[in-house]
Amino acid sequence: MQIRLTVLAPRSGQTPARACDVLVTAPPGTALATVASHLAAAVLGPDGSLGSGAVVLFAGRERLDAQRCALGEPPLVDGAVLSLQVPGEDEAVDDAVPARLHVVAGPDAGGVHLLHGGRIRIGRSADADVPLDDPDVSRLHCTVTVSPDGLVSVADLGSTNGTLLDGTEVRDRPVRLKRGALLRLGESTLRLTSGAPAPTLATAPDGEGHLRVSGTAGADDGSGHGCAAPVSPAPALQEDPGAGHAYGGEDDGRRPYAPGHPAPVPDDGAPRRGGIGAWARRLTGNRGEPVHEAAPDGAGAAGPPFPATPSAPSGSAAQSAWPDPAAVLLTALGPGPRLWERGTAHPEALVVRLGTTDRAELPAVPVTVGLREAGSLGLAGPRTRLAGLARSTVAQLAALHSPADLEIVLIATDRARGADERRREWAWLGWLPHLRPTHGQDCRLLLAYDREQATARVAELVRRLDEGPLGPGWASLDRSTVAEAAERYTGPYTVVIVDGDPGSAALRENTARLAAAGAAAGIHLICLAETPAATPTSPVAATYEAACHASIAFRECGAVAMLSGDVATALRLLRTADGRAAGRGTVAAVDAVSAHWAERFGRALAPLRTEGSSTAHGRSASASLPTTARLLDELGLARATPASLMARWASTADDQPGATVRGSGRWTGGPAGGGADDGADAESRGSGRTEYPRGAGPRVGAQRMGGSAGPDGYVPGSGRTPYPGSENATHIGTPVRPLAPGDDGHNTPDSGRTPHPGSGRTPYPGGSGRGSNRVSGPRGGDVPRVAARGAENAAPAGRTAAGATAEAGTGTSAAVGRPVVVLGAGPRGAVSVDLAEEGPHLLIEGPAGSGRTELLRAVAASLAAAARPDLLGLLLVDGAGGDRGEGLGPCTELPHAFTHLVASDPVRMREFAQALGGELKRRAELLGAYDFTEWHHRHEVARRMVGQRPSATAEQRGDVDAPMSGTLRLRPAARSSDPGPSPLPRLVVLVDDFDALVAPALGSPGRPAAGSVVRALEAVAREGGRLGVHLVAASARPDRTEDTDLAHGARLRIVLDAPVVQSSPEDPAPGRGRLGHPDGRVTPFQGGRVTGRIPRTATLRPTVVPLEWERMGDPPTRRPVRELGNGPTDLALLASALERAARSVNAEPIAPFGPVHS
Repeated sequence: MQIRLTVLAPRSGQTPARACDVLVTAPPGTALATVASHLAAAVLGPDGSLGSGAVVLFAGRERLDAQRCALGEPPLVDGAVLSLQVPGEDEAVDDAVPARLHVVAGPDAGGVHLLHGGRIRIGRSADADVPLDDPDVSRLHCTVTVSPDGLVSVADLGSTNGTLLDGTEVRDRPVRLKRGALLRLGESTLRLTSGAPAPTLATAPDGEGHLRVSGTAGADDGSGHGCAAPVSPAPALQEDPGAGHAYGGEDDGRRPYAPGHPAPVPDDGAPRRGGIGAWARRLTGNRGEPVHEAAPDGAGAAGPPFPATPSAPSGSAAQSAWPDPAAVLLTALGPGPRLWERGTAHPEALVVRLGTTDRAELPAVPVTVGLREAGSLGLAGPRTRLAGLARSTVAQLAALHSPADLEIVLIATDRARGADERRREWAWLGWLPHLRPTHGQDCRLLLAYDREQATARVAELVRRLDEGPLGPGWASLDRSTVAEAAERYTGPYTVVIVDGDPGSAALRENTARLAAAGAAAGIHLICLAETPAATPTSPVAATYEAACHASIAFRECGAVAMLSGDVATALRLLRTADGRAAGRGTVAAVDAVSAHWAERFGRALAPLRTEGSSTAHGRSASASLPTTARLLDELGLARATPASLMARWASTADDQPGATVRGSGRWTGGPAGGGADDGADAESRGSGRTEYPRGAGPRVGAQRMGGSAGPDGYVPGSGRTPYPGSENATHIGTPVRPLAPGDDGHNTPDSGRTPHPGSGRTPYPGGSGRGSNRVSGPRGGDVPRVAARGAENAAPAGRTAAGATAEAGTGTSAAVGRPVVVLGAGPRGAVSVDLAEEGPHLLIEGPAGSGRTELLRAVAASLAAAARPDLLGLLLVDGAGGDRGEGLGPCTELPHAFTHLVASDPVRMREFAQALGGELKRRAELLGAYDFTEWHHRHEVARRMVGQRPSATAEQRGDVDAPMSGTLRLRPAARSSDPGPSPLPRLVVLVDDFDALVAPALGSPGRPAAGSVVRALEAVAREGGRLGVHLVAASARPDRTEDTDLAHGARLRIVLDAPVVQSSPEDPAPGRGRLGHPDGRVTPFQGGRVTGRIPRTATLRPTVVPLEWERMGDPPTRRPVRELGNGPTDLALLASALERAARSVNAEPIAPFGPVHS
């Protein structure tokens, strides 16, 4: 776990508090006391000292218990601010305030001020209770008075430019200020709102520094700020001309502390800023310093003499569609119901508000531009105002679009400004979750502060366009072709901020091309150019040319906004055509926000995550594959214990309908639909379940799901077989037709085998399949269908319409071991497949040294961790006859492994072939016309109807030959909680060096009997899917095995990369490969190592390092994990824990069949 914190050192005299951003790396749940001294050392520096006193940390004014507060849990979440030794700024406020004053537009927009009562002075001066950084506002411009009965009035203080209330001039006599009314001061617009808090979205900490946003806000407050798509602006403006007096609803506000930073409400005796008679507390705004106290003058003792009237109505849909900066901030702080409301299909997706303009009877109408229509947007003007406008624009995008739908990239490499200046100006951006790499970029954040980083970021974007719909020739296509491709593109999107000159000639050229054609792949640029403001002496055309000179990409932008006026508080928005500004454009007052506002906004969003957001649209959640992977970490069993294994077994066992296991993805009770918490823990890291895609792109690995449970307890995508008779029961297997006379079973649709010629064989991942009759996926009736979880009409292998009817009446579920295989680390965490759903068989191909054997060991270990040894058994075959090291020998320690064949003894090889063939025949006779899953369901129904009799005969067990046992039982098994051994367990046959069996070398001792073993394995490839027997084989010579039934019937295929000849620490370890799915998807992964030694604990100790924002765009440096040279392997540790877990649940391992045994 890694979280970013900011530590504030105590003030020294008049010196402001020193702040230090740090990156804390620690296991989840680590106590704050473990890193407290390191946090103090980071902010105090090498020369600082706290003396002999203990380190005390505060979150706001709350003192943290270093022993009880855990890293990753609130308030110690990503983006939190801690104060050393002394309390920090009090972020908690009283929700019960009479009113709030929002600065909704202007050069210093976004401020939210809490009006507790008395006389509040507004002006440009630092002595004002509500300071505004607006040159057109007088030092003390006007006063707002809140009377004891809650009425609010406004009076002008003799300002230079006057005060307007809804377009009417206000003089020194107090005028009633109604809620929703707009107050104009200079170029700034303020709005009075209710002081009541608004509904917020529910958040839940995940223990790793994040807050998962789920559920919806409370009852609709009628504000018009719901998540429904906004009404188009034109009709709204015509329908409600008087509604422009308010933006959205009155209750946009929310408690101002960031999520995960709860603090007590101050009592009545708490000190108030600004004195007793005048209190306007600033929730946030442009300045970090506190509001100065104003001398009480008795104003506000009595309200103005006018009667109370109802508050102003909510704003029109047109204005609420584009929230003002204050509403954007409150959305992040709440988080409010509008957080990330715009998906890729939203009509206002990528539409940003740049300012406001006045129209007849409609003051402060938002001026907006759509990036999807414009392609790219150019912003030009003096640096200070330009930076404020850019912050406002980017913040809107981040607040309204989730990280799953929008990625933000920053390129700030203009050497005309110092590196420190650029870093300080954009430091707030790094807190946003939208900058985390999700397309395999080799960096920690999508930032570029030097030309090397900029080259990497631009190359990543160019590569996406090369692989996009226009192909490598995208740069030479005309604008109409690009526009057509952009219209077809449906997301996700990337917004690239190019601040000034990117640097080299190649970077300038590529950014200009991206600005012109990037929209075809969802890439939109916001180009910033520092220029003088447009004035009568320097017209807009001159400013445009100056901007194009400062940034070549500026000329390729479809829309440009240039600041104008003597103090650059106005802007002109224009369209462009053929590299020139077209038309007169629209003049508006600029919406800009301060650096302090942006910092607060970024920190509020930093810990927020949505369920499944990291996997939407097939995106990955991590930057790149690791060079090595530890299987136990990917399984979520870093500390393999019997308890954790029993919980894992329960999470995938279908005979535990009432089980409640965190992360199991099972329904844990409650009403249908699951309530607010449904799906919150549907998936955990390393749960070993393959998650089918909801949209385009791969979706492999242990991922969180947002699906909710149904009345029968079935959660779509949980890996659990649904109860028959439910609406989800279409996933349960059904009987297959008996073999017709003369039918050898090789080419039946239900046999589990695909016909040989051109038969729907899964191609090599990444290959074209030419020359080998391979196609990209299964065809029609030749192969079983693969049903995405939740699809009601898709059926698994061997399913018939008659079986569906029969199945619907079974009414219960059976205990079937789930053959879930976790392969290793993928782009989004653990990569796993379920052989029962995507298989039934898996073929692994790779040259010598590619990690085939280790991957097979990982497959065996993950299967054992997924199911009890009485529900799933492993047969191990070393095809090379022990000539290539240990082979699969270490896997015999697993309690699930009941047979191990080394292909060096012809007698034992024939015995194995006969025993395996006999097992297939036994299962075929036992199952009859049903497949494995349907037989189990019928068997379970009969067992529950008749009752579990204590007899141990073979018929009652469902076995043809009951295994003998001489175990003396000291206590009876608890039948109420333990269903006992499975009547027919699943079997998985793992074969190493399958090619050595198919084409044994001359002189090989096993050569005479290799044919019999191959025939038995081929029978498994043909019929095993129906009989509950799966085959996982590895081959070093695909040319020798390409004509086998396994090669033609395997619907899952892995191709491992060849080993690096001269490896370096940066090169991946053996086991890097690609997994090919039945539907044609390809997922890269790094195979999990299971025979390595346990890692040294010294490498896992928590660390605290200063956060260098300028280096976050570099490739990440990974901490080396050293292994103990004399300790047990992970496989041995897992096997020991599995043995103990099996004894705890009375799970008897499967007895070897036939005379062959290890």
